Amino acid sequence: MAGNQQLLYTMELCGHFLFHRRGGKRGQVKVLRILSERGELPQKEVQGILNIQSGSMSELVGKMEKNGLIERKRDDRDKRHYNLKITEKGMEETVRLKKQSAEQEEVIFEALSGKEQKELERMLNVLLDDWRAHYDESLFHHRQPDYVRQSNTMGKVDSADNVQAGKE
Repeated sequence: MAGNQQLLYTMELCGHFLFHRRGGKRGQVKVLRILSERGELPQKEVQGILNIQSGSMSELVGKMEKNGLIERKRDDRDKRHYNLKITEKGMEETVRLKKQSAEQEEVIFEALSGKEQKELERMLNVLLDDWRAHYDESLFHHRQPDYVRQSNTMGKVDSADNVQAGKE
């Protein structure tokens, strides 16, 4: 049992590191990513994607608008609602953040050989498959980055941007 606890702790440390290295809970980065990928969207839709309260969303949007990263304008069809659109400055920031992330990803696994990386991926997929068989599927909904979506052979992405490995 002690071995399992140590392994679990090691996995938690890796998860914690990856979570924070990839932006953690930073809402502004997530809003920029969403708007850069999907274009202009209703504020309510972005709020739903982020799964945050309306007050938190309003605060977040206000800061981003003040910093010139996004524009907020009234919906032409329903003046009670707002649409969000990324600005040129917001796109530049998104490009900068993507470049920074790509540079970091070049070195994150360099301690492992290519063969070791593939073996680690294989073992992690064995764990994920077993966990999916024993736990609620909602625990596994996670946005899959474009670079994984393009090269993924282990699973597929459903219409809600969720990973569903091995489910046809």
